[in-house]
Formats: sequence, C-alpha cells, structure tokens
Amino acid sequence: MYKKSNSKGFSLFELLVVIVIISILSGLGFIAFKTTLDRTKESLAISNLINIDEFIRTELFVINHNIINSAPHIKTGNEKWKNEVHSLNQFISGLSSYFDIYLDPTNFLNPFQPSRVKQVYSETLQSDTSDPYYKKKGSILFRLDPDHTDHGSKTSGNRFFQMIYFEEDNVINPQYTKTYTLE
Repeated sequence: MYKKSNSKGFSLFELLVVIVIISILSGLGFIAFKTTLDRTKESLAISNLINIDEFIRTELFVINHNIINSAPHIKTGNEKWKNEVHSLNQFISGLSSYFDIYLDPTNFLNPFQPSRVKQVYSETLQSDTSDPYYKKKGSILFRLDPDHTDHGSKTSGNRFFQMIYFEEDNVINPQYTKTYTLE
C-alpha cells in the first residue's frame, strides 16, 4: 500500500538544523564585527585626541617661550590670538574654531556620531554648549581648569585650561584629561 520513495533529499528536520547553525554563526559574526567597529571608532577618536594634544603643545611652546607673540594658528575673529592682548577664553574659543568642521570640512568628525558631527567643542562658545552632541561619546571639550575658573578673562600670567575626552555620553575619561598652561 505505502510505497517507499527512493528520492534523495533532506528532511525538514535536517534543513531546520542547518538554518539554526547558520543563524548562530551569523550572529557571532555580527557581534565580532560590531566589536571590531567600536574598537576602530575608539582608536580614531583617541588618535584625534593625541593629534590635538600635540598641536596644542606646539602652539603653547611657541607662545610660552616667546618665539613669537601671537599664536601661529589660533585666531580670535580675523586676527591671530596675541599674548597680553587676548584672553584665555578667546584662546580656547579660537582653538575650538581651528578644529571646527564647519570652517574646514577636513577637520575632525566624531566617529561615534551620525553623519557629519564635529568632535571638538569649547565651553567658552555658546554655539558649542547648545550643541546636542557636545558631551556625547567621542567628543573632545576645551574648558577652563575647574580649579582656576577665574583665568578666563586674564590676558597675561599663568592661565590654565583643559582638554577632556568623553568615553561615554556625559562621562569624562580622566586618563585622557590634559591640563595646559598658557604663560
């Protein structure tokens, strides 16, 4: 009555097992890809931070050792920032503007944020502090040293400011916090 078929093929159960195995492997591959992507973004953000640190140290070396009286690349308005003329707040604002992607699209973008979001901000600029991304993961912020907030308006003497890095939204990574002295 029942005739056994000699056709060769896979049973439904065998196909389901193969599908489950492929799903598990693809899930593991996606997790590995996401981890690698996050590490790459973190490396890029830290690389930008290191490059900015080297830039600041160079600018401060030139100014602090009286090689020239004005910052080679930092501007306040249309003129170069000058020691004993312009304030620390103006220096920090000019520093942030130097890295602003809206002025120069080749500057630093935040790798953790969508599309074209800048990475470098200043607490001395109202436009930066009102930006919804300014304390997001991967952002770099220039600010007055919290122990010397009265230095912002000073035009001479030792003035202290910081560069900080946000490792997560609103979370500062103290390992990458740098304090600078403008003499």
